[in-house]
Parts: sequence; C-alpha cells; structure tokens
Amino acid sequence: MRKKSALIIILALALQTQAFGQNSLSLSFVGDIMAHDVNFQMYDFSEIYRRVSDVFLRDDLTFGNLEFPIIDDMPFSTYPIFNVKQAYVQAAVTAGFDVFSLANNHITDKGDLGVLKTLTSLLMLKERADGRFFFSGIRGNPQKPFVPEVIYRNGFKIGFIAATQFLNNPQYTPYVNVVDIKSQDRIDEFLAWVKTTASQYDLFIVSFHGDIEYVQTPDSKKQRFFRQLIEAGADIVWGHHPHVLQPYELVKINGQDKLIMYSTGNFISGQTSWLSMDMANSARAFTGDSAIFQVRVTRHGNSSPFIAGVIPILISNYKNPEKGVIVDRTELLAGYALPGNWQEYFRTRLSVMRDFFNNMANYINKE
Repeated sequence: MRKKSALIIILALALQTQAFGQNSLSLSFVGDIMAHDVNFQMYDFSEIYRRVSDVFLRDDLTFGNLEFPIIDDMPFSTYPIFNVKQAYVQAAVTAGFDVFSLANNHITDKGDLGVLKTLTSLLMLKERADGRFFFSGIRGNPQKPFVPEVIYRNGFKIGFIAATQFLNNPQYTPYVNVVDIKSQDRIDEFLAWVKTTASQYDLFIVSFHGDIEYVQTPDSKKQRFFRQLIEAGADIVWGHHPHVLQPYELVKINGQDKLIMYSTGNFISGQTSWLSMDMANSARAFTGDSAIFQVRVTRHGNSSPFIAGVIPILISNYKNPEKGVIVDRTELLAGYALPGNWQEYFRTRLSVMRDFFNNMANYINKE
C-alpha cells in the first residue's frame, strides 16, 4: 500500500513538473555581440562565454545581437568595417545561444553581397546545430516579405522579428529589415503589421536596433515607439545599439505584464580593452558593463502569457592577461584577487550598476 501511495505521489509530481514546463519559459537576453580585433584575435573563442554559459545552457532560449557580417572567404576585420568567420559565431552557439538578431547598422559593412553571404553562413550554422538555431532581420529574396521566425518551446508558439533603425552602408538595401522611426509612415506600417501578426503566436518578440550611442536614457521617440509595439501586441521588445545599458520596464496591457528592454548594452566588445584600472568612473567604462536579462514567461491554462519576473545578472568584460577579453559576472570579478588594482575597478563598476538598476525610473522619460 505504501509503495502504491509513493507511486501516486511520484506520478503527481511528474505531471505537475510537466504542466509547469508547458506553461512557462525561461528566456535570456543580452546585448551586442561585437567583434573588435581584441575579440577575434583570441586563441579560443569559447573563453568569451565560459564563465556565463551555465546561464545560457539551462534556460529555454538565449537571444543575442550579432553585429557583423559572417563571411568565411574574407579575413576577420574590426571597426569600422566588421567581418567574422563562422567559427566566431559557432562559439556562441556552443555556449548556449539559440536566437540571433541580424538587423543592425553593421550588417551591411560588406555590402549587399556580404548580407547574402552572411545568410549562407547562418544557414550552414543552423544545419550544424540540427535546427536549434534561429535568426531574423535579413532575407535572401527581396520579393518575399520579412516574416517572423517561428520557434516552439514548452508548448509555446513564439514569433520573433528583428528590425534596425538605420544602416551604415548602403543607406538602403532590400535585404535588411529597416524601420526608420523618423518616418511616421514606416512606423504606422510596422505597427499595423505587428497588430495583425502578433495574434498568430502565443508569445511575440520584437528586436529593435537603434537610438543614440552611449546614452543611458532612451530617446523619447524610441520610447514611444516601443510602448506602441507593446500596445500593438508585442509581448517583449528587446532593444540594442547604444552600447550601454538603458532601463527596462514592465507595461500592463489588459492586466498582463509585458516587457520593454530599451537597451541591453554590449555583451562582448573591445570598447573597454584599452581602459586603465583608474578609469572605473569614465564614460567609456559603461560600454564594458551589461546584464543577462533572465525573463520568466508564464501562462495559466489557455490564458495569454505574461512576464512573471525579470532578473538582471550583472556582467562585465574583463581583459584576462592569458585568455583575452571575456565575460564574467561583475560580482565575481569584484571578489577575485585580480592582477593590479582591477578588483577595485570592478567593485566600483558593481556599485555603479547596482545604483543604475535601483534608480531606473530616473532614466526613463516622463510622458
């Protein structure tokens, strides 16, 4: 009788776990994955991610913005004309990244042909990942519309679309999804598209690359646009491009929380690789700090999903003397016995970042 009771309890727990899994998602969002010379000159690209990959490997989906073309028959190149090879992106996939935005100002650094070669590289990477690889923001056929990437996880049908506010070169290409928020006609067109499209998915995520670089307060036009995207049906709006963190906020729509991340900053770059230990309070130091935004999405039965929680894991870039520029938790960097006075540098950065998240309301425009 006791064995029978124990079996019933085990089955009940199993069903409860299955039901929870089918009604929740754990998502991670980071900012720009850059490729400056100090990044792609590393001997082992996997070292970039090693200290934080545990987060990506245990969640359901990890999102990042790839800010470069991916062309294997051209050499690596740094700012202002970026290029990487597939191995650089493969390291991110191996570390647990699943979903990428390609719509950004640097995707056309190698022209239209570079976009098409990047698309070919992405399809090859997707095949090697057995399909566990998704991306949005570019297309190979201008005659076909930009459509959401469709992702199925834990019983959710997820739609993902990526767009950029502008390009570097050329100013127009039919191969990249551009939504210029200085054009009211383009805003209206995109919002109408989101309104008719989002309802086809359980969860709809919009990635947007734009705004002013190195500013921690979102531009008022972008802020208004992001809120309009939520009102049009997006559940999560994920912003990047400023290379520094901007606030996130939860917005209630019909009683359900939706999420706006105005800028997720840099995940990895070389923008702080030249800083000295006494520059912890410099403006440039903000480009080396960011967060992994862990987002819990939940729904009850057949109801609409809502954001059940957001936990920012504070991260920083550190130029390891042996490995190169890596990503690690800021709190751990502040506790390590690092060479020189770098421990004090990261203690200062940890304090600055905590202050930012504790006072996010001060960085949001009052409308």
